[in-house]
Amino acid sequence: MRGMILFAVICIIISALGDRRKTAQGIRTGLRMFVRILAPILNVLLLVSLFLTLVSQEVVVSWLGAGTGWHGFIISSLLGSVALIPAFIAYPLCATLLKNGVSLSNVAVFITTLMMVGIITLPIERAGGVNVKKTCLR
Repeated sequence: MRGMILFAVICIIISALGDRRKTAQGIRTGLRMFVRILAPILNVLLLVSLFLTLVSQEVVVSWLGAGTGWHGFIISSLLGSVALIPAFIAYPLCATLLKNGVSLSNVAVFITTLMMVGIITLPIERAGGVNVKKTCLR
């Protein structure tokens, strides 16, 4: 972590030596983006924490653990299809699921359907002119 912070500071210094105005504008833009994305990140982290607190590890493993077979695949794919979670939150969530005993294959199914299917976003895609048949095939 310290290495990444040091690297970022060095990059900012090098950028400022080149053009202070563009560097300041880039920092302001980055801070605005960070503030905009902070609320959704905290909301999803809160929901994931609540889920992991309210649902016991035994239940999660019994539904999505190594011995669940097709049953686990179906549950993982359904959860991934209806969840609306950004990728930068989905990956840490999947790491937490793996640590809690969910099988790697079920996590792979979950993350794949999460990134590719998007049942929740279908009305938005339809309104945007996306071909519904192609979306359903995806």
